[in-house]
Amino acid sequence: MRLTFRQYSKRGTKSYDGTAAKPRMWFLDNLKALLCIIVIAYHSGLLFWPKSMVSNWAFWSPLSAALLGCFFFISAYFTPSSLARKGTLRYCQSRLLRLGVPLAAWILLMVILVREILYAHMWFVADLLVCNLLYAFWCWCQPLQPRYAPCSRPRTLAICAVILWIGGMTATVRLVCPVGMWKTVGYIFPMAFAHGPEYLGFFVLGLWAARTGWLRNFDLPQCRNWLILGLTGSALGLLYALHPGPFAGIFSVGGVNFSSVFFSLFETFVCIGLVMGFLGIFRKYFDRELPVWRVLVRNSYGIYIVHAVVIQRGHYYLGRFPIPPLMQYFLTVAAGLFLSMLISEFILCRVPYLKTICRVYYNSKDTLRAIIPSKGGSSPRPPLASPNEG
Repeated sequence: MRLTFRQYSKRGTKSYDGTAAKPRMWFLDNLKALLCIIVIAYHSGLLFWPKSMVSNWAFWSPLSAALLGCFFFISAYFTPSSLARKGTLRYCQSRLLRLGVPLAAWILLMVILVREILYAHMWFVADLLVCNLLYAFWCWCQPLQPRYAPCSRPRTLAICAVILWIGGMTATVRLVCPVGMWKTVGYIFPMAFAHGPEYLGFFVLGLWAARTGWLRNFDLPQCRNWLILGLTGSALGLLYALHPGPFAGIFSVGGVNFSSVFFSLFETFVCIGLVMGFLGIFRKYFDRELPVWRVLVRNSYGIYIVHAVVIQRGHYYLGRFPIPPLMQYFLTVAAGLFLSMLISEFILCRVPYLKTICRVYYNSKDTLRAIIPSKGGSSPRPPLASPNEG
């Protein structure tokens, strides 16, 4: 008998497909911690190497799409099981608490400090909130979800079709919205429309991976090969950014021209390669609790929230000293990571109400604590169907 996700939500120890809850996927926690470090390095790099020149976009744009695309993929992977366990109302409440409250607090802080609504890096939180709520609404409209056959290895032809699909949609959007153009949807949610198809595509791929179990059964050699291709593409983009040479003009950030289509396909190709490769490598070699990463995993969300302000202040004060730019960059990254982790660990994850929002909870038995208390107040809740949720 096929059950609806509302019926699944009553089975606290079952996943969305009615099976027993899976053990914690440590490699996703470790990968998210690494992505936080790369995000800090990426945003610090923008302070020293701006994206003003078109050639620079050949390196920054694929890297940005891959970083945020991987975040969208991981978040989407745990969305079906979380929605199935909690039901629509409690799921939306948890998303509004986890994503909406920090977003509102950031906007209020910007209004107080700069007299303007600035989203900065929190645009990702806003867009992820929209994706989560739209998916919950879609499931509410269609309570009987189709079942998907388990998938152990997507064929290379299928991956190429996905690249053409996402790259084609990206090129179409960039006919009117080039890279670097931001627009606000509904006067509330900011979006980089030039990367919108890529982020939405990774979110959909995350939902597909959750329903087919691909992350637990993927083919390591295939992921390794795609990682090599993704790293090679990133290296070519960096070389182009440093010295376009005779290839100047082969990439375009938008408009009606072949260069824009080629750049969209190239960017999507690099993104798919990097995301698949990192997922495969971490699944094989880092699918365990790493004591060195424990603090980073616990504070990954808090670090993301506060890091922008920290690295900007660090760059400002370090600029007063006669330090070579390269050394100043590495000092900015190190100081930004260390100070952001301290703020998250001793403020965001210690204050009673803030820690329920910003902290990633887990224990040695691979279960998470509750974010929203169950009815009745103090009664303990069963383990989550998705142990990595949060």
